[in-house]
Amino acid sequence: MRNAPGLTAPAYLHTDLPLLEFPLEDYGEIPDRAACRTLWKRCAMLPHVARHSIQVARFARAMAERALELGKGDVCALALAAGLLHDIAKSYTVRYGGSHAQLGASWVMTHTGNPLIARAVLYHVWWPWALPQNLTDPVFFVLYADKRVMHDRIVDRQTRHRDLLERYGTNAAAREVITAGNARADNLERAMAAYLEIDLHACTLAGGRLVERT
Repeated sequence: MRNAPGLTAPAYLHTDLPLLEFPLEDYGEIPDRAACRTLWKRCAMLPHVARHSIQVARFARAMAERALELGKGDVCALALAAGLLHDIAKSYTVRYGGSHAQLGASWVMTHTGNPLIARAVLYHVWWPWALPQNLTDPVFFVLYADKRVMHDRIVDRQTRHRDLLERYGTNAAAREVITAGNARADNLERAMAAYLEIDLHACTLAGGRLVERT
């Protein structure tokens, strides 16, 4: 499997690295909406980033609820919190530079102590390994949801991809990374659609639930 420039996994990591699974109760408290908003203020999140985060959280939670309906585990609260916090460092890195995923994950780990949420923040841009069979994990729900929310609107993935290219594809290397990410998002969409038994490409939200567009 070819990694994008600048995102090559260390040699000691296998490209099919499995997720480590432990009982959810081992991971401590899950921040609710109010706690996440408090952290937004502490980290000086810009209003437009907050609006984007709300939509990502709504979509991620809807996917988690679908998994729960199918008897595939309950990570609804985790998906909501991870969605609300996935861009926690975005405003800071816009001002000062750096990786908002890496910095955000460290902030989330410091303030929540929950590694599942921190992992979802760290990998919401790029999951560098093969997808596991069990996709009931906030990292995959947030990773996909983020590819469906352009600013504060739910759109199809190709619309979101074009927006990323226009805003961040400032050079050939950046465009290659974004395009490689889009190809992986294709794989994730297919895998997640099969896992959730619904056509995600045709889905939007209504009343906080996934519904297929008519």
